[in-house]
Amino acid sequence: SSKAMEPDIAVSLARNITEHGVQLGTLITDDNAATIKRLREEVDGDYFVTHTKKNLGSKLDRAKSTHSELHNPKVTTHITKCFMYSIKGNKGDAEKVRQKLLNVTDHVFGCHDDCGPWC
Repeated sequence: SSKAMEPDIAVSLARNITEHGVQLGTLITDDNAATIKRLREEVDGDYFVTHTKKNLGSKLDRAKSTHSELHNPKVTTHITKCFMYSIKGNKGDAEKVRQKLLNVTDHVFGCHDDCGPWC
């Protein structure tokens, strides 16, 4: 079907690019959720981690207007770093990533009971 064609083509192109040793840097899409989901599931690479990091940074910047604590760049950098450690340090284990991401808030507020060795 034409609905499945776009994700298929996007995955095929992304694989072809990365198999030739080219790092996938920027991906411009029409925000088709099925395409993005398939790319995240089937294409190995740091693009999606970088995209997620930028997205988090943008959301933290927007939250500055209602949360004065975020005006300190050290705070937003620390939150982003913890977030990225949670994702990269548990790659391939979705449940562990979920647990570690839920723990970021506790960590930022000084509760380190569930942090593990990265803390």
